[in-house]
Amino acid sequence: MKIILIAETSPMITAALVDALSDRYEVHTCADGSTALGCLEQLRPDALIINLALPDINGLTILARTAYTPPVILTLTDFVSNEVIQQTAKLGVSYIFLIPCSTNAIVARLEEMIGLLPI
Repeated sequence: MKIILIAETSPMITAALVDALSDRYEVHTCADGSTALGCLEQLRPDALIINLALPDINGLTILARTAYTPPVILTLTDFVSNEVIQQTAKLGVSYIFLIPCSTNAIVARLEEMIGLLPI
């Protein structure tokens, strides 16, 4: 079973994603940057859904510091600039979602990207 890590501060977004994904994937969640970094390295998930504005360590810093980069990385952010786009591209991000956005859109993109992974 594929492992998904959701690093998100909003309980509402986290709950919606867990509800949509937990029947097909092993889903883990965290709400701050240091926990996300630890979970990322310990769990080595197949996919990461991460808010770039996590408390204590932001999402871009986590992706730059981690010893493990998942094959699928979806980011959530309320601000996109050319600098953010360039940084995420260098860090292996698969897709950037501007929030607020549809949970269905996140799930659809995640499943599309996971479908491209080897079994």
